[in-house]
Amino acid sequence: MDIVAAAVGGGIVAAVSVSYFLYRTRFSQKKQAQPSGTSPPKLDLRSRGVVEKQVTDVELERAKRELKTLLLEKELITGAITRLYEAEAAGKIGREDRERLSAKYREQLREIEAKLNDLNLLIEVGELENLRQELLNLFERKIAQIEDRLKEARTQLEALRGLQQTVKEEPKPKVVVEEKKVERKKKPPESEAESRIKEIREEVLDALARLEQIDLEG
Repeated sequence: MDIVAAAVGGGIVAAVSVSYFLYRTRFSQKKQAQPSGTSPPKLDLRSRGVVEKQVTDVELERAKRELKTLLLEKELITGAITRLYEAEAAGKIGREDRERLSAKYREQLREIEAKLNDLNLLIEVGELENLRQELLNLFERKIAQIEDRLKEARTQLEALRGLQQTVKEEPKPKVVVEEKKVERKKKPPESEAESRIKEIREEVLDALARLEQIDLEG
């Protein structure tokens, strides 16, 4: 029965809401009245305007393999151009031959560079979509844990307030009240619930830190 844990849990829910800028939702949800006694619906981040994936995992892996092949081709062509200049310097070929051959290689390089740019863009989109999905899954799990714990803590809080009201209405000897105060002081400063909430907070902040790193690298 931990009132402090409930308050801390609510604070984490507020902190997690900052991450919603990821999804840039453009629609507002209508408020629906709920019958008394029913629990609030679970928060589903996937329903907040998240677009479908444009790059499948198969396309992403194929693009990565093709990227490696093109990088190898680029390295070989660059080496061939270098050897042409070396051959000209050594007197093995003339300037015209070097320019004619190197022009062909440079055209191949331009084509490879264009393909590399396209592949890099596709890979970036695929990686960011996977990261977004990973963060969505993480937030869904953590918010579900927070909601469950918050619901439990609120129930305990209501029971505690009801007990306090009963104690207030029933006159009891002063000695008994003082003994209860002493017992309450003996409770540990940090409960198991608070430890769990701190762990959830650290995981959420770690995910946001990873997102900031992606923004900086971009």
